[in-house]
Amino acid sequence: MGHGDKEAHFWPKRLDFFTKELKTKVNMIAAGNYHCVAVTEDQQLYTWGRGLYGVLGNGGNGESLVPLLNEEFEW
Repeated sequence: MGHGDKEAHFWPKRLDFFTKELKTKVNMIAAGNYHCVAVTEDQQLYTWGRGLYGVLGNGGNGESLVPLLNEEFEW
């Protein structure tokens, strides 16, 4: 989840997205069975995974294979 594919991973695996593409660190992370949420050091919220029932908090039900900035959420 979050690696851009639908392969199953049965252990935690670092996402290069945050360090290589955004050049930021993750301060907090939470995971459910089918989705993840991360807050970066610059207080941005990213969500990814299965979006059923609005769990990604972006107003939709679609899935995201990579972390997406959630612009609906403000600190």
